[in-house]
Amino acid sequence: QVELMRERSILRMTTERLGQALDTSPVILYTLRLEPENAIPVWVSSNIERLLGYTEAQALQAGWWASHLHPDDREAALARMGELPGAGQTIHDYRFFDSRGRVRWIHDEMRVSHRGEVIGAWRDITETKVAEQVRETRIAMLDGLVSDRPLSLILEEIASRLEGIHPE
Repeated sequence: QVELMRERSILRMTTERLGQALDTSPVILYTLRLEPENAIPVWVSSNIERLLGYTEAQALQAGWWASHLHPDDREAALARMGELPGAGQTIHDYRFFDSRGRVRWIHDEMRVSHRGEVIGAWRDITETKVAEQVRETRIAMLDGLVSDRPLSLILEEIASRLEGIHPE
């Protein structure tokens, strides 16, 4: 009986530590159940509220994920999801609207477990993507100057690229 109480105490402490790790993690974990025509959300870590502003209950609603995909990325993201059962895993980046309507870049990794359940992880890579776009804009500007393009065309391209960084 003493051994059982000790094991329960260890289990409780481990559960608390895992809960704290998930709550403070920059990565949202989730699981899905694969069905012939769909992937049904089963579980999502509670840090989704801190990172994207949605509650666990909202994220577990049917169609929630697809309805928050950026329109320009929706088709490709849904196609990647459709490839998952045959491929066993997929990794992709796409834009997603957070609860405040801001566009966030998400790095999504999914693997099908030996039990047929999908285990996934989302990481917000918005800052990295914005930095890449700023760098590409600088390079385009310098290329335009070096190639002696008209200033009006250079400024038009810069404006277009900057609008693409934060389209909302």
